[in-house]
Amino acid sequence: RDHCVTGVQTCALPISSLGGYRLIRELARGGMGTVWVAQRATDGAMVALKLLPHSFGTDPSRLARFRAEATLAARLVHPGIVAIRDIGEHAGIPFFTMDLVEGPDLGMVAGGLPMPAREAARVVRQVALAVHFAHEQGVLHRDIKPTNVLLGPDGEPRVTDFGLARLLDDDARLTATGETMGSPSFMAPELVAGQHKASGVRTDVHGLGGLLYFCLTGRAPFAAESVPAALAKAMESRPVPPREWEPSVPASLEWIALRCLARDPSARYASAKAMAEDLERAMVGEPVPSYAGRSEEHTSEL
Repeated sequence: RDHCVTGVQTCALPISSLGGYRLIRELARGGMGTVWVAQRATDGAMVALKLLPHSFGTDPSRLARFRAEATLAARLVHPGIVAIRDIGEHAGIPFFTMDLVEGPDLGMVAGGLPMPAREAARVVRQVALAVHFAHEQGVLHRDIKPTNVLLGPDGEPRVTDFGLARLLDDDARLTATGETMGSPSFMAPELVAGQHKASGVRTDVHGLGGLLYFCLTGRAPFAAESVPAALAKAMESRPVPPREWEPSVPASLEWIALRCLARDPSARYASAKAMAEDLERAMVGEPVPSYAGRSEEHTSEL
């Protein structure tokens, strides 16, 4: 039967097709839109189609953010990033299509059940390299979290949802005044404080640290019972060291995660690539330079 887009508040009438795509089933939804599995009419290819909620259409800033997401992400052609294929608008509904990744996200894989340390290091290293590529193109993600990393059938991670991304050299704020960006239990302190102009490469490094922390422990670094409590933790507290949750976590990986999660951005890695390089060293048993003086516990534990 026809799929009713009215159910996700994207238009006034039930429809089963949109801009040359047939909507098959809802895949996911979030604050910046709803994702559907769709089929392209011209060749039958299956894609992921993201469309803007109808309520956003009357909000110029949110509409600008949606269009910015599609435009920026379309520039990012990399095997570790979900590719944007088409950007359009149909009957007043803006949308874009992406490669359909058939696989779980990291939240499904590691939530409540930590990944083996070597696999956690491998996956997060791949994500860090993809994020570094985006930075080289002048694009920040600013919402790195487990549900924004999809694992394909080959087990390789692919970063998605650049909905909070912005050009590194763009001073314009597309975020509504007072609006919180990102996911509270993974947010960098500078974003919690609303210092969006201060966000940069090291903000995404913080997100990568949160991702590593989650993969190693099965927990978010600033998990709390409420959004205000999570935001307060991000601003005022240090994460519980991963080895207090999981004693088997190698000390070097704990060090890498906590360095990324430092409240002071200057104490974090200067780039996602630098973090990836330390993860590579840990994986092959080489000393991690920033972990100097603690070699007795270094990466032989992996």
